[in-house]
Amino acid sequence: MKSNLLTTIAVMAAVLFAGAARAAPVLDQQALPLGGSFYEALEWQQTVTAGTTGRLSGITLYGAGTNVTVRVNAGDGFYSGPYAFSQAVQLASGGTFIDTSSADIQLAAGQRFVIDLINGFGGNISAAATPYPDGHLFLNFGAPSDVTACCNSGLAFQTFMDGDTAVPEPGAWPLMILGFSGAGAALRRRRAGFAPA
Repeated sequence: MKSNLLTTIAVMAAVLFAGAARAAPVLDQQALPLGGSFYEALEWQQTVTAGTTGRLSGITLYGAGTNVTVRVNAGDGFYSGPYAFSQAVQLASGGTFIDTSSADIQLAAGQRFVIDLINGFGGNISAAATPYPDGHLFLNFGAPSDVTACCNSGLAFQTFMDGDTAVPEPGAWPLMILGFSGAGAALRRRRAGFAPA
């Protein structure tokens, strides 16, 4: 009986952890580079609209050897802070992946967030071949201005999401309920066997 109880608990734990596992990061939004660039020693901010619900797990940015501080937060542009994520990064022309998962920025599909680049030096930040259609690029030079609206331009980027969740997936619930029921029945039988005469 003890081995049956332990087996039931082990199965329940396996189902729980399998149901709550993180999905692999997937490409969500992008605007790829093509030739153009921005002067990096200014503040640039790209607004992005999440395509799926989940955690923002990473961003790829492009540049010509520039060192820049990348900041990210949920919100619409122009966003003035505070930021959930901030990291100094050196951007390469082939793309530099920035892991943002530690900031745990949870987004719903259709929710906006911003990628802010500031304090750059040593190179350039890559422009997109065509502006990203679901968000604008802003330049903050004393006051924010909408670069997409005035100049038909945007930041080159890719964003990645995962389905990180703290609860089991819906398909795991029936197995968990069955497992808990079995464990409860086993405990009741065990207690009944030790009841005083």
